[in-house]
Amino acid sequence: ILVIINPKSGKGNSKYIYYNIIKPNIIYNNISEIITKYPNQLEIIIKYYDFSNINKILLVGGDGIIHEFLQGILNRNDESYKIPLGIIPTGSGNGIATNLNINNIIKSIDIFNDEKLIVPINIHKVNYNNTYDFSFLYHTWTMISDIDIDTEFLRYFGEYRYYWGILKFILKNKNVKGILKYNDSSNIINEVIGDFSLFCAGSLPWISSDFKIIPDADPSDNYIYIIYIVDYNLSLCERMQLFINCLNFSLLTIPFLNAYPFEP
Repeated sequence: ILVIINPKSGKGNSKYIYYNIIKPNIIYNNISEIITKYPNQLEIIIKYYDFSNINKILLVGGDGIIHEFLQGILNRNDESYKIPLGIIPTGSGNGIATNLNINNIIKSIDIFNDEKLIVPINIHKVNYNNTYDFSFLYHTWTMISDIDIDTEFLRYFGEYRYYWGILKFILKNKNVKGILKYNDSSNIINEVIGDFSLFCAGSLPWISSDFKIIPDADPSDNYIYIIYIVDYNLSLCERMQLFINCLNFSLLTIPFLNAYPFEP
């Protein structure tokens, strides 16, 4: 097996967890290990890695290491993407692990050791002006992206870093001009132009371990779900209510929020 560790994930204890908890409990003898040293390094490593003797892959980290891994393996010209992939969640958000109901290190190890358990994950290809990216969790813009990116310097606090980003959003809302085009479930092309304060698209309910952003999302129905807020200036109370509803799994009851499922 190939084990890939991001030592910077979450609170920065991925290496300790791997060598003291994970490695003694995985049932494979022949193990190769990669420990990443800087952002986006893994994408290049995986793109050219020799997988000829690899039967299983284990990622130790958060959603970021999964993202980098997918960018590398899906840009290869072979079928290495079919190798079963395991996840040990040691990141801040751990969104994909939560959606797979494995947001626990010991449970994740047991699942990885189980040869029969394989769960497919939907991958979306996102185009950006002649370049593209692969999305496995959510594609976000404005509010959610800002909360994530603006709290990178607080990684050591784990998932609690996001509460600083939430507080910052509540105190100061930001709108960004944009154009959204999508085909809805009736195959009708829709276009939305305006000032967006929230955009989020994905096919899974959880965006992180404590944020169930689209409770009704079902990865088995082949739909991408989108939610957005456009041309609406959120008051301080409304921004607070937005996150209260999100934590209570009732975000879609917000009256000024638009939510639609559409076919990829």
